[in-house]
Amino acid sequence: MPVLGAYFVQTAQYNLPVLVASIPSGILVHNLLLLNEFPDTEADRKAGRKTLPIAIGRRKASWVYSALTVAVYLWIIGGVLTGQMPAFSLLGLLTLPLAIKAIQGALNNEDMTKLVPSMANNVFVILLTQLLMGIGYILAGIF
Repeated sequence: MPVLGAYFVQTAQYNLPVLVASIPSGILVHNLLLLNEFPDTEADRKAGRKTLPIAIGRRKASWVYSALTVAVYLWIIGGVLTGQMPAFSLLGLLTLPLAIKAIQGALNNEDMTKLVPSMANNVFVILLTQLLMGIGYILAGIF
């Protein structure tokens, strides 16, 4: 929504390329919130909250997280292949090694020594992927 909103404020319109460009950011922010729910599962359960790790279990929620993380990279590749995103947006793929570490920690979420570093990697993935994609869009406008 922030990507779409920023675009709309500047242009007073929406279009397909902007929608395509905004999807990775939306998924990444969702994953930030999802992974941050894991350490609080017991406290949230006691408080009556219904987070995804509570509703379907941490194991299945970790698979949702992993699938969505992979989907971000596939979306970027697909956006470039379909011409909806500039080739320079592939710079976002440089964060894949960090994403793999985050996925590994999420899948081993019962071990806090693995989960906590994966949460840090997840933050880096979110920030750097969006930054690199933004740089890619800037470079596409220059070249």
